[in-house]
Amino acid sequence: MAHYFIKKRFRGEQIVFCAEVRQKRKGQKMFSKSKTFTTKGAATIWAKVLVDQLEDNEAMNLLGLREALPSTI
Repeated sequence: MAHYFIKKRFRGEQIVFCAEVRQKRKGQKMFSKSKTFTTKGAATIWAKVLVDQLEDNEAMNLLGLREALPSTI
């Protein structure tokens, strides 16, 4: 199962939002990726799309229909 969280950070006088997506299986980290955005909305959209891709890929793997995620992530 994949999940995400958004952290609010300060860079000098500017506020940025760091989105982090993680996926664990049997207690071990299988996937982790983060990206920084200037708006919380953009960070949330990116994280939700990535979580959906990871969960779709996991479901397809369980059914034996696909081997791995495309290398574009």
